[in-house]
Amino acid sequence: MVLGCQKGLHPSRRELRPALCSQKVHQRSLESWCLHCCVIYEFCQSCSSIVVSAGIIRIFGQDIAELPLAATRTGYQGKGYFQILYDCIVKLLAFFHVKTLVLPAADNAKPMWTNKFGFKEIPEVQLENYKQTCWQMITFDRTSMLQKPVPNCRIINQEQADSDVPLQ
Repeated sequence: MVLGCQKGLHPSRRELRPALCSQKVHQRSLESWCLHCCVIYEFCQSCSSIVVSAGIIRIFGQDIAELPLAATRTGYQGKGYFQILYDCIVKLLAFFHVKTLVLPAADNAKPMWTNKFGFKEIPEVQLENYKQTCWQMITFDRTSMLQKPVPNCRIINQEQADSDVPLQ
């Protein structure tokens, strides 16, 4: 159960809707959020109406976001589907000015996260600090907690960006 704010794409009973890349991101201030409040986004990528890659991202203000769950369907792994999904996730986090992305990595997946995506293991002292600040952060037994800085958001034409993203 998640306490605090929730916002996201909600799955229907039959399938998760692949809506991330086609939806516009609505700008929302994360600066004034309290520490126990997070935003949840569910991401899916489909191919021929089959969900091939999915992930959940939780944003804890502008300091930390976590990717506690990510998967690619067997038979579609190693073909770049998750890379595309991951790029969309990073762009969203950059747009919200999130500084760091963290995730729990199983031992067999750790080389993929570190070698392919550039994540580094979180030092124990820093991990304890994260857990105190973001007490809702998900950890699993027999996993390593990894982190990676989120690159800055690049907006090429500010006027175009302002007209594309309605403020509510």
